[in-house]
Amino acid sequence: MSEGFVEGGRVVVVAGPLVGQESTIKKVNRRKRAALVELSICGRRVEVELGLELMKRNRERVQMQASA
Repeated sequence: MSEGFVEGGRVVVVAGPLVGQESTIKKVNRRKRAALVELSICGRRVEVELGLELMKRNRERVQMQASA
């Protein structure tokens, strides 16, 4: 099943050295299949470009917002 990634969406990194990190999508480049995401590393906000295959949508947060 494909996942839609939209700007402002919350994602979790599922592969690589940043696995488990939650981040917010700042910009999606569908041609490059990558997204610019903002995450916290050592207490600092950092923007990083990640491949879409390295992340998945954070469904827990989406479910919590839908039930509220």
